[in-house]
Order: sequence, then structure tokens, then C-alpha cells
Amino acid sequence: MEVNLRKVQHRPAMHLSTNCTHQQPRVFFRARTRILTWYTLLLASSTLVALLAVRPLLFISVEKRVEGSLVQEREEFRRLAKGLNPATGQPFGENVTAIFDVFLSRNIPDDDEFLLTLIEGQFYKSSPTALPDGLNRDSDLVNHLAQLTQPEQGKKVLPDDTILYLAEPLRIGGEVRGMFVVAHLTTGEREEVDEAFVTILQATIAGWVMASVLAWFAAGNVLAP
Repeated sequence: MEVNLRKVQHRPAMHLSTNCTHQQPRVFFRARTRILTWYTLLLASSTLVALLAVRPLLFISVEKRVEGSLVQEREEFRRLAKGLNPATGQPFGENVTAIFDVFLSRNIPDDDEFLLTLIEGQFYKSSPTALPDGLNRDSDLVNHLAQLTQPEQGKKVLPDDTILYLAEPLRIGGEVRGMFVVAHLTTGEREEVDEAFVTILQATIAGWVMASVLAWFAAGNVLAP
């Protein structure tokens, strides 16, 4: 009877040990998966917020750079209008056409940049001569600029493009005799921003995958004891 009781006492202990052995990998895997899931969610959400904030900031940076270029062109025009006519060595005086002709001949617009001149409310010349629809002589924007008597800096949003412009009236004898306009289409810059954003997104996804893999192994090392 004593031998039988010992056998009965040892059997439950062997059964419990077997159950613990099977449960340990499951518990370990579940804890590891939960850690990785939370880590992935936090990393993905923070990355998404950062990416959503970066794209508008890039567009703002592009517009600031373009506006700086517009101001530079205006300052160059002001200096020329107050200077001497290189053809005569004398001040331009009331010769509005000479001011515009000299400026357009000496300044080459940047990519997507356009220089326009108007005399007494009428379109005169432009550089380059080929203009997009939003800046042609019959466009709403040009008609608006022809009526200005004060400097104006603004933005014209079109269905497929955006125009940033800066208008500077040419005053002679206290009267507005002409209008100088420098305009810039932002399509090219916006395409560059979108390409840069896609590159950043691809690099972020690759980094996110690598970080998740490393987090999986790191969680395993932490939970191993």
C-alpha cells in the first residue's frame, strides 16, 4: 500500500510540469506580439503626423523662396528706372518704352518665371514672349493688373496651377504711366516637393520595417528570462 500511494502522489506533479512547459512558449509569444504591436502603432502614428506636417511646410518654404525672387526682380527694375539709359547715357526721363525695353533685354527670367510690362493699361511686352493662359494679355489677372495704381503682391489660384506675382507701377511726374509685373508659376516647384515627399515616405517605410524587426528581437531578449 505504501508503494501505491507514492505512485499516486507523483502522477499529478508530472502532469502539471507538462502543462507549464506547453504554456510558456504561448505566453512568451503573446507578450512579445503585444509589445511589437504597440510599438508599431506608436511608431506609425508619430511618423504619419510628422509626414503630414512636413508636406505643407515644404510648400510654404517654396513659396517663400519664390517671393524672395520676385522681390529681387522688382528691386532691379527700380534701380534701372532711376538710373541712366545705356543707349544715351542720360536719364530715361519720360521714355517708358525705353525703360521696359532695356530691362527685358538685360534680364533673363528663371524657370517658370515671367516678366510682363503694361503701358497706360495696355499690354506692351513680356519675357518670354510665350505666356501661359493665366498670364496672356486677355486673362483676368492681366486685366486686373492693368487697373492698379499701387504696388501689389498676390497669388492667383488656377484649376491646374498657382501664380505668385508682384506688380510695381512706374510713376513719371506723379502719374502711373506703366506697370511692371514679375510672375512665377509654382507647378514645377510643387512637383519637386511631391517627388521629395515620395522619397521621404519610401525611406520612412523602410526605416519603419527595420525598426519593427529590431523591436521584435529586442522584445524577445527582454522577455527571455
